[in-house]
Amino acid sequence: MIQDRWDKTEAEELLCALEAQGKLFSQFMLKTEDGHPVLLGSSSTSLIYEMANRERPEPHFALKVTGFSGINASSEDFKDSFRVQWMLQQNNPYVCRVRAVKELLVKTGANGEIIEASEHKPGETEDTDGLCLRLLLMEKLEPLLETDRSGQAYLREAAPRGESRVLEYALHIGQALAATHSISWLHRDIKIENTFWDARERVYKLGDFGTAKNTDAGMAETVIYSDGYGAPEIEKRLEDSYGVTADIYSFGVTLYLLLNDLKFPGSDSYFPQTAIQYREDFVFPAPAHASPEMAAVIRRMCSFYAKDRYQSMPEVLSALAAVIGRQENETEEELRTLATLATEAYQEEAQTIQQESYGEGENISRPKTRSERKAEQKAFDECYRQDSFRYYLLITVLLLFLFRSGYFFQDFAPGWMLCLLPVALLFEALLQKIRDFYFFFGTLLLAAVVFLAYGSGPGAVHIVAILVILIGCPVLTAAAGSAMGLWVLLGLWGRLQFLEVLYRLDLAWVFWGAVLLVVNRYFCMRIFWEKTTRLRAILGVEIYDKMFPAMAIAGVVLFLLQKLCGLQVPAVVQQLHLIRTGALGFAGMIIFYFLDEQAEETA
Repeated sequence: MIQDRWDKTEAEELLCALEAQGKLFSQFMLKTEDGHPVLLGSSSTSLIYEMANRERPEPHFALKVTGFSGINASSEDFKDSFRVQWMLQQNNPYVCRVRAVKELLVKTGANGEIIEASEHKPGETEDTDGLCLRLLLMEKLEPLLETDRSGQAYLREAAPRGESRVLEYALHIGQALAATHSISWLHRDIKIENTFWDARERVYKLGDFGTAKNTDAGMAETVIYSDGYGAPEIEKRLEDSYGVTADIYSFGVTLYLLLNDLKFPGSDSYFPQTAIQYREDFVFPAPAHASPEMAAVIRRMCSFYAKDRYQSMPEVLSALAAVIGRQENETEEELRTLATLATEAYQEEAQTIQQESYGEGENISRPKTRSERKAEQKAFDECYRQDSFRYYLLITVLLLFLFRSGYFFQDFAPGWMLCLLPVALLFEALLQKIRDFYFFFGTLLLAAVVFLAYGSGPGAVHIVAILVILIGCPVLTAAAGSAMGLWVLLGLWGRLQFLEVLYRLDLAWVFWGAVLLVVNRYFCMRIFWEKTTRLRAILGVEIYDKMFPAMAIAGVVLFLLQKLCGLQVPAVVQQLHLIRTGALGFAGMIIFYFLDEQAEETA
């Protein structure tokens, strides 16, 4: 008789019978308490029992048995998962060690007695009649999670607590995962339950490669995941295939849970709220016990779209090491050393890529050390700040001229709301910089600007204020606030009378076009220094590619409507001269294009 599913008692009796017949691993025996095998853990597909060496009482081992549930991976996949884990453990101390593997084909009678039990080589038991048991002997490690009878999950004593310990855990498991990806395999089931603590070696280890998949092309297609840990492209079926970024998402969720009291994002427990977590617009809230730097790394690991995540585990390890680097004054020296070793251990991959790009014959420089990378990043950040400040000054001056050329100052009498607007914009720029309450305050400010424009008639001041609030870039908002403040103060003091010629010559359109071109170059600078997301960069390029021709076309349409239909065009639109502005901007974009091409050829 062949059963589809066996309960734990039946499975225990059958295993004891197989051991009595010498069908298990001959040098090892099931460890028992009160005459029953010691069950270390179980899942929907497997049971794990404690084993001991017959000759040496220590250390103990674990026996993972699959087949009793009626759900089993293919024999070939079982063999491959053992092979990859065996291969990884040779050079990586953070992979759970496996000792031996065996497949048994068992035929039982009506009362569960063993009629026949034969051993088969892994990969040779497909389409066979009988109970196929797959046995994996491995080192015994301490699990990090346990679940009580009610299903409530708890972290065990061995689990990492606090950001410092979680960073240590992340560097250990991250190196194991990086090694897995480096040989074209995906783990596909990264979660707390599949990571362990080795008390003897005092390291965390990655285990359970049962669902691991070889991906020679870098992608897998089979839908396998654990609820809440699976990447959106798998859970939501967004893509036909997935790659290493799916493992990175699962790893990010694992770190999130360890720093958030085992609560999934959008949930108040260890039961995920998938309807919330997998919404496209859902942003992971910061874990309860994570620093802003650590929260930022986890959020990027868990981005909804795979392209927005880190694209490799060496990138993740580098980001984690940077978090430790920024906390050096409060971090143990041992952890800083681990971070250095973890990142430098995987510089070989970057060097290999460089050799493939430039050829074996080139003189390839050695990989940078962590301190060298920190110094380089500090220099990059300083250059970016200097460039941003230059653009801030230039945009402030151009906006000041734009505001001045749009108003006749002999009639200038700003109300109190217009006088407060520069201060409000500067405060909004500060909120945008620290990314706190800026959306709420910006919405109120936007409504106030619209009300002000409606009451006094729209002008360049109102248009610029609305645009910088919607764009949400601190440098642009600060430049607009500064220019507006100078314009109001100097106008009230009568210090801008010499610029009256700008208004008389109707040159507002020149400065409007110049502002747009400089803002375009500013965003190109942000792309160069990688200070903006890929989505924003693409969106900005698309907008600027089409903005100036669209302005010229809109100007032609308004001109025709004005002449043929008597349309009344607002004064601010007349001052901007859309046709001229569009032509000026388009010409400027062409000039910048040729300058960029020449710079690239020179480089």
